[in-house]
Amino acid sequence: MTRLTSLLAGALLCALSTAVASGQTGQLDPWQVWGNFTAQPAPASPTSFANGVAQFLVTPSSANLRAAMTDPTGTGLLYFQGGALGQPSSADLAHATNLPLGTGVIGNLPIANTCPGLTGASSSTFLRGDCQWATPAGAGNVTGPGSSTVGHITTFGGTLGTAIQDQATVTTDQNHVYSGNITASGTNQMQGNTYFGGAPWFDVKSPAHSCAAAIGNGAADDTSAIQCHINYLNSTYGGGFVFFPPGTYLVSGAGLTVSAGVWLEGSGIASSIQVSTDSMAVSFSTSGGTCPGGGHLGGLEKLQVLGFQTNTSTQPAVKIGANCSVTIRDARIWFGAQGLVNNGVDSLVENSYICGWQQCVFSQGANWYVRVKLDSIGITMVGTSAAFMQGAYIGPGGATAIAENHFTQTDFSGTYSYSIYIDDTNNASAITHIDGGVLSSAIMLNHHRFTMITGTEIGSTSFANNNGAMLMSSTTALASVTISGAGSRSCGSNAGFTNC
Repeated sequence: MTRLTSLLAGALLCALSTAVASGQTGQLDPWQVWGNFTAQPAPASPTSFANGVAQFLVTPSSANLRAAMTDPTGTGLLYFQGGALGQPSSADLAHATNLPLGTGVIGNLPIANTCPGLTGASSSTFLRGDCQWATPAGAGNVTGPGSSTVGHITTFGGTLGTAIQDQATVTTDQNHVYSGNITASGTNQMQGNTYFGGAPWFDVKSPAHSCAAAIGNGAADDTSAIQCHINYLNSTYGGGFVFFPPGTYLVSGAGLTVSAGVWLEGSGIASSIQVSTDSMAVSFSTSGGTCPGGGHLGGLEKLQVLGFQTNTSTQPAVKIGANCSVTIRDARIWFGAQGLVNNGVDSLVENSYICGWQQCVFSQGANWYVRVKLDSIGITMVGTSAAFMQGAYIGPGGATAIAENHFTQTDFSGTYSYSIYIDDTNNASAITHIDGGVLSSAIMLNHHRFTMITGTEIGSTSFANNNGAMLMSSTTALASVTISGAGSRSCGSNAGFTNC
């Protein structure tokens, strides 16, 4: 019906147009108008319209309508859902929703739009989630180099609080004194709280205070690098710890001279100091190879020290200077003519394993030995070999002084000529006390004042006391022993001795 109405209205409009065009006036007869209408077939397709309009009239879709528009971004209200708006000159988004911040917003959002009414933005503050300004905790500048090296640490340079990431590049403020709780773990790392008791310490493999880093590969000469650390600790702090991570540290010349208050600290026998020529590896002194004023109070701990590994060696592996008080603990000291030359006074050697080509320990001092093993480790010793030999005392007091050496739970076992050889030709002032030991080779008391042997096991049948006094008690000989010599002796509760 709607289509018929449209046809009638069109026919009427066409007839009226024809009458007006022909100049007809007066009342129009509708039947005349209808009689003048002649139906014409609709054209197959309009061809006289603008581009796109004809297509829309044939197929009136929204896509064809948009194609027929010449001003799709004009000021009208035409809008196609799902299509792109393009870039209008302006738009009202008061009722817009679901605007994606990641892709839908470009540029900086003014603070007035983020937190209305908030002002006072600055480079030293940041905006909290509750629209309040806050200042970051801490103070000072924090910067870093353009690149870094794996394994280097971060330290502070100067007094401005600038953090420098690579310790190897630090040129000032390099003391690196660590105290308090220090915990590190991993391969070749230290573990524990307040390591070294808060004392200053340096790792020989890290360059610092103008000292090069030691290599520790057994081929490179590390003498100057390590000595630099030792000297710096002594001159700057009066002592401290030089730490040796696992490695083999080759030294040459006179070896390392350890100043007063300085300790050489390793990681056990995996940290080794050694020489490749007939030279000393380590010595302890304060002046001229001795400690004129006494003291020193340095030491060596958890290290292996290897002297010259040929039986023609003339130098000891380690030497403690006259009148020096030094501690050697948890160490292995092998080779050299003597493993240890100990001319100190009141030095302590504890829980250590010592051996040399001629003597394990040669002493001209007065010292203490606790749980020490003096053994030939299977090598063929040369000369007048002895586990312990006491020579002429050269400590304070001179010839009239008493050179006292005390041994507790010490093992004098090995293929020496003598386990004990006391020959203090300096007025025969030596006093020696052996408590709870094992002596496997001959005993020679040649020049001494007094020797006490208690609770000890004797493995050799050769025992001479040529002068001086001897007291022996609670001691057992594995075979029948006759003590020779003109020296006096006092005996009690012994076993295996024919004359004591």
